[in-house]
Formats: sequence, structure tokens, C-alpha cells
Amino acid sequence: MKRSSFPTCLDCKYFRGGKVGTCDAFPEHIPEGIWSGKFHHDKAFSGDHGICFQPSGTIEFLSVDELAKLLNISCKRRDF
Repeated sequence: MKRSSFPTCLDCKYFRGGKVGTCDAFPEHIPEGIWSGKFHHDKAFSGDHGICFQPSGTIEFLSVDELAKLLNISCKRRDF
């Protein structure tokens, strides 16, 4: 089922981080369909070791720099 174009993985208690995304269910990389936000991982998915999306339970707001570091990407800041 299509949900959004933003990965809900970032709000999952099993999320570990990384540019391609890793988590307890997918320690090597989160499948593209889930990572791209095309599919929400609220039901079993091949290779997920029985682990599905669970909300982290906390809401935290990250700065752009913190999010870039979490996703292991570089971020060029622009002053407007």
C-alpha cells in the first residue's frame, strides 16, 4: 500500500541509520520499496526476520545537520 514519499523508518524504534537505511529487520539495507516510502512496513515483508515497523514512542526534532549525520549524507547549508 502506498503511504508517502518519506520513509517512516525514521520514526521506527528499530531504525539504525545510514544512507541506504539499516534497522534490526534489515541490518544490511532497508529494501527500496520501504525506504522510499512507497510501502509502509506495518506487515510482514520478505527477509524482515519477523520485525515490523513500531513507532519509536518519542517525537524528536532534529536539526538539518543532525538529520544529515543520521542519514550519513553531506548537507550544504544555504543562507537565505
